Amino acid sequence: MDSRKSIPNAHKRSTETIKRALGIDPTDIDILYTYGFIMEHLGSYKESVSIYNHILKQDPLIPEVWYRCFVSKTKSNDDELPDSVFYLNQAIDLNPDYAVMSKTEGKNIGE
Repeated sequence: MDSRKSIPNAHKRSTETIKRALGIDPTDIDILYTYGFIMEHLGSYKESVSIYNHILKQDPLIPEVWYRCFVSKTKSNDDELPDSVFYLNQAIDLNPDYAVMSKTEGKNIGE
């Protein structure tokens, strides 16, 4: 069996599972975060930012979500999305460790 075919199928199945879970509880932050993270890693950066922003409307005090918004926005190059530095600054304000993390990961974000 060709493993390249199974990867897209696994992504599709995981996305479908997450959507079903959100149908049960569309406000569950953990499920939303997982969905945003999957979309980010599939390269759907605009969608991941939208999901992360939905989480932040429920709870704006989660630095990891602000940081993931920063990463997704940086990778998206979408002028319609707010400036990525805004997201990073919010994450750093909540947890200064994200300043160090952004410098460490910075060389990989733009790739």
